Amino acid sequence: MPAFSGSPAGDSGRPGPAAGWPTPSRLHLGVTTVKTHVSAAMEKLELRNRVQAAVVAHRLGLVDDGFNPVPDPGGP
Repeated sequence: MPAFSGSPAGDSGRPGPAAGWPTPSRLHLGVTTVKTHVSAAMEKLELRNRVQAAVVAHRLGLVDDGFNPVPDPGGP
């Protein structure tokens, strides 16, 4: 799995794809496929919205205070 760099906020300041982050088209995934997997994960975690998902990711240490991905210590 490649390391990701950049910020989750684009030029507009809103979260979205940034340089170095994979996008559905780069991964050859359809938008519907991505939405299905996100919905399934949120349902399993009993989350109502993406804000709750971001809070959980931060509490678990998956993202830093700027909501940038934290490198996997067991990764390459």
